[in-house]
Amino acid sequence: MTLPNRFAKGTRVRHIFKPEWGVGQLLEDSNSETIRIFFEGSGERAIQLTASEKLTVVTGVDAQSSLLDNCTFQLLESPAQW
Repeated sequence: MTLPNRFAKGTRVRHIFKPEWGVGQLLEDSNSETIRIFFEGSGERAIQLTASEKLTVVTGVDAQSSLLDNCTFQLLESPAQW
């Protein structure tokens, strides 16, 4: 199962039940069962693909984040490297 196009790498999102997490950015396209997202208020999270309906895509002013705009994300190969 692949992510819908609206959840491509770099897409900015918010979790509708976790507003304290702030804006998040998808770290990679996913062909697995999880979506890896870095949220400005809670760091990296792995969310089950089946729970993606809890994410809303944000654009424009709602997607602005000086933290995310200035981060360089280095993806690790496996959770063991986290």
